[in-house]
Amino acid sequence: MVSPMNKRSALWTSPEPLWGRFAAEPDSADAFKADDQSAPAILRFANDDFMEQLFALLETNPRQLGELLARPETWRGPSSDTQELVERVPVPRLARTLARLKNSKAAATAIQPTTHQIEVQVNGVTRKQPLKLYQPAHQRHYLVAANLVCGTAGFPDRGVESGGCEEVRFVLRRLLPEDSKVTNSPLKEYAFVKDANEARWQRIEPTTGAADQNATLAPGEEMLPLFPLNFKDDSGHPRRLLAGTVPVGRREEYMGTRAQQQITIAGISSGGIAANPSDIAARKEQFKMEVSEPWKNLIRTSLNAFNRVTDISGSADTVAPTKMESAAESANNQAQGQSWLILLDFADYLQLHLKPVWACVVNPAERTKLTTAAQRRLFDWLNNASTAPGVSTEWKIRGSTLFATSLRDALLQVSNINTRNGLEGATRSFPDPLDDGLTWPS
Repeated sequence: MVSPMNKRSALWTSPEPLWGRFAAEPDSADAFKADDQSAPAILRFANDDFMEQLFALLETNPRQLGELLARPETWRGPSSDTQELVERVPVPRLARTLARLKNSKAAATAIQPTTHQIEVQVNGVTRKQPLKLYQPAHQRHYLVAANLVCGTAGFPDRGVESGGCEEVRFVLRRLLPEDSKVTNSPLKEYAFVKDANEARWQRIEPTTGAADQNATLAPGEEMLPLFPLNFKDDSGHPRRLLAGTVPVGRREEYMGTRAQQQITIAGISSGGIAANPSDIAARKEQFKMEVSEPWKNLIRTSLNAFNRVTDISGSADTVAPTKMESAAESANNQAQGQSWLILLDFADYLQLHLKPVWACVVNPAERTKLTTAAQRRLFDWLNNASTAPGVSTEWKIRGSTLFATSLRDALLQVSNINTRNGLEGATRSFPDPLDDGLTWPS
């Protein structure tokens, strides 16, 4: 599983309905120390309406989730299917509530620990039966499921901050022998990487001394989506289960992709060159979403507004000049408010990802401390007079005569704490004559 992007206390656990049940004595100390307690679960379904079945199970009896754990099976001896959970005939709400209360008061049952392999007797011969994940054509579907919780008493659900700051995903790893020519060679972990070169299984080694030895992503490692499922635990508290589809249909792709023995350690290649394309790509996507794409969209919107205004001015209608003035003022006000917000997001981006450049925005004398040519080029562009708004005498805002002399100046002015509070506290579009308490930029 992938950890949140920030470092607040968070733990990945098995689905909450399975807590404390992986031992002979449920809710015992041994049960809560079991390996399965802190690992995601793979849920197995034997019909195509598996999502409806899962929704119904979480609604009526979440404890029944233990019956869905994937176990080794073959077509000679397939696992038994779970009972029908979807209410094909509506049941009164009171009856459903009473049934739920009865289930929650019943003692928790033990669940056998999961395993990747079991031994079975077939015609008097002992055989090893591995855990296999079958294709949807075999009427099998699989979900990986876990709970993300805070590492505090009671393990409350850990919230995920929206807006691109945090995300939850899962990764697929593979264990391969270190030396395929040696019997019982130790298994090493490989991550599925897709970057500009090609898809490959990249051998990885956990970071020495890391708190969670499996929490490190390989550069460019593929991350698969998770979706939330809401339910209530036995105490009636709302919970959120995170689940994702196991891509068994991509078996040929995974099996046909070569394995690369060169070791990657915590985002540093074996050659000692620090690189993390996944982090770089994330920062580029953040810049596109928060700055460049809104900026380009503002330009397109302004151009369309200009075309509409000129169309109005060319009309034979006698009130066309009034319409033109009103339309132009409305378009300018809208563009002004959006421009301030984009500038503020740009300033926040520089402060977060390019601290040396932002230090120069605050104090241009700091330019001598920039260590790379790329940083100096960026600052020089920001500080160039060509980034100023141009002729400043033809459009004034509330009688102001103070215009930014460059993009650097505009970023510095918009990041002022009073300006920031005014922009982020606005509840109506600019201009807002009804609320003089807001501090709009000049």
